Amino acid sequence: MASMVDARLLEQVTALTAGEQVEFIGAVWDSLDRSRIQVSAADRQMLDEALADLEANRDGGLSAAESVGRLFARFA
Repeated sequence: MASMVDARLLEQVTALTAGEQVEFIGAVWDSLDRSRIQVSAADRQMLDEALADLEANRDGGLSAAESVGRLFARFA
């Protein structure tokens, strides 16, 4: 299957530092039109189970900000 990603764009992204790549991924993620994303029933069930687990174990993990901070610190 042919890639839908422009080869020149991929070359530019792979030339970025790890921290810059993480920032780029965040920008791409933020640009997604969530109204156009289709989630299968199986995926929705998995997400619902993960959310229920998160809510049941609120004190068991890191916040999104803490997680991103650790990623940037690790790859900076």
